[in-house]
Amino acid sequence: GAAGVLVSSLLGPLSDRLPSRKPLIAVGCLSLAACNVVYAFTRDYLVVLAASVTLQAGAWVAVPQLYARGRELLDELGAAPAPALTALRSMVSLAWIVGPPAAGALLTVTGFPQIFLLEAVVLVAGAALVVADGERGADRERVDRPARRSSGLARWPFPRLGAGVALAAGAVVLVQTANSMSVTTMPLLVTTVLHGSTRDVGLVFGLSAGLEVPVMLALGRAAGRYGSLRVMLPSLLFGVLYFACVGVATSIWEVFAAQVLSTVYVSGLFGVGIAYFQELVAEPGTASTLFFNSLTTGSTVAGVLWGAVVVASGYRGTYAAGVVLAATSIVVLGAGHSRSRPRRA
Repeated sequence: GAAGVLVSSLLGPLSDRLPSRKPLIAVGCLSLAACNVVYAFTRDYLVVLAASVTLQAGAWVAVPQLYARGRELLDELGAAPAPALTALRSMVSLAWIVGPPAAGALLTVTGFPQIFLLEAVVLVAGAALVVADGERGADRERVDRPARRSSGLARWPFPRLGAGVALAAGAVVLVQTANSMSVTTMPLLVTTVLHGSTRDVGLVFGLSAGLEVPVMLALGRAAGRYGSLRVMLPSLLFGVLYFACVGVATSIWEVFAAQVLSTVYVSGLFGVGIAYFQELVAEPGTASTLFFNSLTTGSTVAGVLWGAVVVASGYRGTYAAGVVLAATSIVVLGAGHSRSRPRRA
């Protein structure tokens, strides 16, 4: 995670000044493919660790650049970005629905090395699709325009963030910290506190992922009509309600019912959030990188905070902390918006 943040922070702003984003996306895919090949053939822990720190960082470069390229193509077409970007993000949710069961089925007939090699083949195919994509108007515009003076945000290593953008990033860190702690706690809460089964845990996560695709698409359309912030803020409020409901749940069915709330806030954060950041920051590569780095930072903070919260107040305490973090993120995001001037959505 930290290596990915470092690499993407270096290359994200740089990508806004390159003739095309396609090489970065392709190299990121190939880097992750190479990492999977290492996983398939290596049994040395230190080698696997080194590959995870270095080669896996390619994914942290490729993903933000996909959204940045999507934004440029949408601008070229004159299309509303929020619905299309949330549709793109919904493909990630779809992959989470299809991928784990497919991997489980494959494991019944093959082993982990073969699955890692299959992942590498898929990633190479993805890189080939990117390279095969012909030159677009957005690419020609990047080549023809004069070198653009980078904004303060695109400077490295210490970008001068405007207060509004910095607060928006902080809000994402807060709510992602809450989200990551919730995901970590859920299996333990269900099996230890509520005395459910591992099957119940799988059903909880599967239900949430299954609902995300249609909800994310609906929120994307709403963001295109009413504005990204007007969708994000209520979505985060659903997060506050979700953490509160799960924190006091006394039976499995209450956790299942609460997944409706979870789906709305997750869809608003991950789906509409990227569109909102691209409205705040003119450079799509920098905007996308900042958003995803904020998510990664939140997950990292959660890993440190989770243990302390569980020791102090048990598994339910993580959801109480989630209520506080999510509620604070709403205030911070609203304060940030009042200090920023989003560009045209």
